This record gives sequence, structure tokens and C-alpha cells, in this order.
Amino acid sequence: MSNASSRSASLVTRAAWALLAVPPLVLALALVSLLSGTGPARDGFWPRGPMTLPEAVALRDAPAVLELLRRGRDPNARAAVRQRIIHEDDMVATAFEAAILAGRGDMLALMLERGAQPSADQVKAMSCLARPDAAPGVVELLRDRLGATPPADCSDAVRR
Repeated sequence: MSNASSRSASLVTRAAWALLAVPPLVLALALVSLLSGTGPARDGFWPRGPMTLPEAVALRDAPAVLELLRRGRDPNARAAVRQRIIHEDDMVATAFEAAILAGRGDMLALMLERGAQPSADQVKAMSCLARPDAAPGVVELLRDRLGATPPADCSDAVRR
């Protein structure tokens, strides 16, 4: 009987070890799937393919912004911004516009320091879109660095 008990205990021990190994194994497989983009999250948060300067600005990815600028990206050029980074739909924006639309005051300051030179029309339009409640620091930067205040009538400033 003790021989049967020992076999039973050995089976229980093996089963317990196997059960303990399952969660880390599942977690490791899920992580590999997520990072490789082959699993259910392949359309996850981070965009696929090369990131544009406005996308890096909107995502507050300062190292990517600095690298793109170092590689010669024009801080005043308009570039594609994929859906769900700033808006539900794809759009085209400058890094300046992306910083304001995404409410990234720190990125707006960085772009102005690194050569962004928005036109008067852009400044007017963006001062209409910058909301103090959703974009801390953006309204102040527009006012203090560019002398922009939202005009009384923004109807002609913002065109989609």
C-alpha cells in the first residue's frame, strides 16, 4: 500500500509542478505574441511601421522626435498621423499642430526650440483648438512664446 501511496504522491507532485508552470508559460507566450505583433493585440497602441515626426510628438516620444530631427526631418513639414494617435481617423499635420491637438505642452516647447516656425494662420487656428482644460501648458506657450490668444471668432480659423 505504501508503494501505491508513494506513486500517487509522486503523480500529485508532478501535476502540481506542471500546473505551476502553466501561468508563466502562458504569460511568456502572450508577451512574445504582443511584442512581435502576431497576436490579438497586433493593432495595439504603438503604430506599425516608421513613425512620422507628428506621430512621435503626439505620443510624447522625445527620443524619437530628437532622432527624427537629427536625421533631417523638417519640423514644419506636414506628415501623416495614423488613426487613434490624435484622432479616430488618419490625418495630416505638422509637429506643431500635433503637439497642440494632442495637448502636449512639453512637445510644443521642444518643437519651437528645435525650429518649428508656424505660420500666422497655423497659430490662429491652433490657438482656437487649444483647450486649457485638456492641454496644460499649451495655451500659455502659445501666448507667451508666439503672442497668440484665441480670437473672438474662430469660425474662419479652423478648417477640416
